[in-house]
Amino acid sequence: MIVGEKCKETRYNQLPIWVTRYQLVEHVERNQLLAAVETLCNRVTRAKQGVNFFGKPIDYGALPDDVAIMKTQLKSLMQRTHPDKADGYSQEFKRLKDCMNMVRSGIPLPTDPAPNTAINTDTLIR
Repeated sequence: MIVGEKCKETRYNQLPIWVTRYQLVEHVERNQLLAAVETLCNRVTRAKQGVNFFGKPIDYGALPDDVAIMKTQLKSLMQRTHPDKADGYSQEFKRLKDCMNMVRSGIPLPTDPAPNTAINTDTLIR
């Protein structure tokens, strides 16, 4: 059986549009979990390293309340993707562990000085 879902898609230099995405029923939960992992890891990475804008990092840091929420969400997703409990999520579990290590090493406040602009080679695609 196939199920459709309407999603708002934002394209570069265009207005957002509504797109219908179709997927098999048995893949709905897996796709939602993968999307949640992707979204949370992007939020943690952005809070830790910021965005490089013409050589200067911007949009970095998070408030302590937001860091606590991210930490709780990380723990929840780590339990759902643990290799002993669920098959096929080992890469996502590793990525969540890396994000948890970033959170434990300290997320700067938005008012703190900019983080180091060195390129993180661990996240580059080879």
